[in-house]
Amino acid sequence: KTIFENVWEKKGQSAIIREISYKTLSNSDKLLSLEISAEGCGAYCEGFERYYLFNPKTGNRLIIDSFLIKKGLLVLVDSLNSTRKAVISNQLNSIQDSLKKVGISGDNKQRFEEMKEMYQACLDFKLDFRSVSNLNFKLDDSGIIIYSPRCSAHVNMALDELWEIEYQIVFKDWSRFLTEYGKGSVK
Repeated sequence: KTIFENVWEKKGQSAIIREISYKTLSNSDKLLSLEISAEGCGAYCEGFERYYLFNPKTGNRLIIDSFLIKKGLLVLVDSLNSTRKAVISNQLNSIQDSLKKVGISGDNKQRFEEMKEMYQACLDFKLDFRSVSNLNFKLDDSGIIIYSPRCSAHVNMALDELWEIEYQIVFKDWSRFLTEYGKGSVK
């Protein structure tokens, strides 16, 4: 028996994980960065990506705290929450405009009403200092791309037009908030 026996599809049963692959994004003396892509299945299947960064010298997993000092993390929480609020508010305005259109009715109207309800509930969600460490993120040539949680759950993901909200930290603009490790990661 292996740890994977309850993951892969068995004859006559749906798989929990249908596909999984990985890509090495960076492999240097300072950073090992991996992208894991998978398709998980429940009521229906959905794809996702997760990023994992490691210090190759120690083997330790790197989290956002590895790159930003405490003050930077506090600024990040405020910036993420402001960005999320702006993006979701714009989406709600677009939905309101769609609901005002003449002739919208039936399934279309119901879909927009359900979207509106989902995004309004999401608008109240706030990231906090503790939750930032668990966010999905990756590095690119200029900084960190952070993926804020989506508004939908698995059951209503078909309503979610925003999915994960991306936020970018550009290292040169955030240099005063970088840890020593973060400064060493700047190309």
